[in-house]
Amino acid sequence: CSMYYDFLIRQNGKGEKVLHICYHQRSSDFAQHFGNDIYLAWRLMEYVAQEVGVKPGYLYHTIDSLHIYKKDWHFLSCNLEDLKDEY
Repeated sequence: CSMYYDFLIRQNGKGEKVLHICYHQRSSDFAQHFGNDIYLAWRLMEYVAQEVGVKPGYLYHTIDSLHIYKKDWHFLSCNLEDLKDEY
């Protein structure tokens, strides 16, 4: 559940104007939607930055409730197993 986007144009350390986006969500389903939420927020920032003629900056993202449902637990447990083997 996306609540709002806040767009901020600021100067970076080089004096260039950049667009930062603050994205707030009430909740997000980690297994089913979280990746898409991040991707779409980032692409929206890139699009708006291009339209207003500045460079994309940082994406600040807050979520009140990031959760995973029991039916999707296998998704998380399988991915954690893969990470354990790599590290």
